[in-house]
Amino acid sequence: GRRKRSRWERMWRRRRNAVEAVISAMKRSNRLDRNYLLGREGDRINAILAACGYNLRKLLRELVALILRLILPKLSAPSGPPQHARGY
Repeated sequence: GRRKRSRWERMWRRRRNAVEAVISAMKRSNRLDRNYLLGREGDRINAILAACGYNLRKLLRELVALILRLILPKLSAPSGPPQHARGY
């Protein structure tokens, strides 16, 4: 049967599953299936570069979202002189 896991083990497994999902996504988007750098140091460099790319894409998405939040309201604002209710 299944043994009961401690709270710490369940939390650790959830965290590990989340990290595995990020690693899987990084492998797909950063072509980590093949490492062209030699040895353990090459593995480290490849992983660091992939993480940098991941973080830069994340930062770029946030920057674009911020710019759009700042620009879109100005684009949708009515143009021309303000209209007065009394007509003068």
